[in-house]
Amino acid sequence: KDELQLAMSNRGWSSSPKEFVPCSQFNLHAFYKLYDNLVPTAYTADVIERMRDTKSPKPYVTVKEFCKFLNESHRDPQLNEVLFKYLKEDEVQQLVDTMEPQKEYAEKKQITAEGV
Repeated sequence: KDELQLAMSNRGWSSSPKEFVPCSQFNLHAFYKLYDNLVPTAYTADVIERMRDTKSPKPYVTVKEFCKFLNESHRDPQLNEVLFKYLKEDEVQQLVDTMEPQKEYAEKKQITAEGV
């Protein structure tokens, strides 16, 4: 609760639970900024590190590595494989195209911690 109030205050919004953020101010960019205040960069960097097939330091993971992570580590094993198929690389690329803010990475089939 305190972290959320601090993050909202950092964005210039009221942190009072009785007040609301106007919809006109809460767009996708504002959401990402709020999220950045709530989730430490170290967390997303750790997720990126766990996705990598290699130990070489790089600021991204490939679509192939991201696909493997989503299908093997992030997927609920109780899901029925017939109804909920594993993701394919082209489907993951669509996610990357949507989520990766640095389009040059998306074009190279890569996603950064910012996109995750």
